[in-house]
Amino acid sequence: MTGAGFEGEPLHVDHGGPTHACLCRAASPCFTWLREVTGHAASYEIGLRRALGASRRQVAGQFLAESTTIGLLCGIVGAALGVVVVVCVAGVKQWTPVLDFRLALGAPVAGAVVGLLAGLYPSLRAARMEPADALRSPS
Repeated sequence: MTGAGFEGEPLHVDHGGPTHACLCRAASPCFTWLREVTGHAASYEIGLRRALGASRRQVAGQFLAESTTIGLLCGIVGAALGVVVVVCVAGVKQWTPVLDFRLALGAPVAGAVVGLLAGLYPSLRAARMEPADALRSPS
């Protein structure tokens, strides 16, 4: 950021690759844990789907689709909030906000990729569940 403390000077926001890598690295374990918890909570649903004939691939695909969608939506919300915060701070400080919208457009893609990667382990674990065991587990 440049221009901090100088009235009327543009506020340049440039977060490079290292910042994104750190954020993705921090978010991925949390996301994996969240999917693991929801996988345990949905074990009855998984067992029922498997008992009704859903293949392991279909169960894994459902979990991956859910994880990717959640990551995409979080990326959209995060990018929107980031733009709003930068514009608001720049307005309050009487700076001219200069935003690189490629970063804002890339955030949903990055979120979807993080969601996909973080959902791999929980989806494979859900796919390996035996229907009878999943139906017996408490919800």
